[in-house]
Amino acid sequence: MKKILMILLSAAILASSAACQGQNGSSSGSSVPASSGGSTSVGSSSAASGTSSSASFSSGVTSDTSSVTPAFQDTSRAPTVKAEASKNDGNYKIKSVDYTLKKDNNDYSVSYPQLTGLASQQDKVNAAIKNCALKTVNSLGTGAKKVKTKVKTTGDATYQGKTFISVGFNEYVTLSPKGKTTHALRTVNLNLSTGAVLSFSDLIKGNDSFYAALAKDAKAQFSSEYASESTASALKKNLDKNSMYFTESGVGFAVTSQSKLLRVTIGYNEIKPFISNNAVWKNFI
Repeated sequence: MKKILMILLSAAILASSAACQGQNGSSSGSSVPASSGGSTSVGSSSAASGTSSSASFSSGVTSDTSSVTPAFQDTSRAPTVKAEASKNDGNYKIKSVDYTLKKDNNDYSVSYPQLTGLASQQDKVNAAIKNCALKTVNSLGTGAKKVKTKVKTTGDATYQGKTFISVGFNEYVTLSPKGKTTHALRTVNLNLSTGAVLSFSDLIKGNDSFYAALAKDAKAQFSSEYASESTASALKKNLDKNSMYFTESGVGFAVTSQSKLLRVTIGYNEIKPFISNNAVWKNFI
């Protein structure tokens, strides 16, 4: 029975590692209510208006953290002129909200950003971010566990624009006291004017030319140990489309490889030929 329980819990974690993406600005699963034993509190402002977060994400895939080694080199790129001009300059502020539950072998700790002062769609945007933050907690449930189950999730905005925000969640999950801790990244990208959650397919034309362009960056960023993973064909197979995040200088993606944490970033000039006509790109290109 214990083995079956662990398998089910592992399946829940894998299912929740996908990004919180959709067309209607909300993710599947309801938010965990405070009455379940958790507490929600508003912390200090984590990102004042007009300031972009410097959060750095290692991956968008679940991986055993005991085997994590730097498998990439950060590429230094200057922010684009449009990305700088499109940054939030007081349209809204961001505060960090904390959710905790320490009861019945549940050890959950989740922090996530919430916007205040947004002219419209604030409730819809905040609900999408909150649901993404609590996705794994919701998958595992808050009922009593036979073994201690630990989830620690921290969220941060990688780009704050006037009409667009990109948020990533670093998450660490341990399903038993003797179990290995897994690390995952989930992301959510939102049009602040409409509240819509934007997926890879909404924003990128993922054709062969796109993967060829991405491969050039991967070859420069992956360590030699992962050279075979930097080819266009390998990226087409292993790119985690659900972990796309934006910064002032480019777009980041995670790659599933040998249970390692791999990341590749591509600049806006390089990705320009492969973007959709979605209005979000006006923030960067």
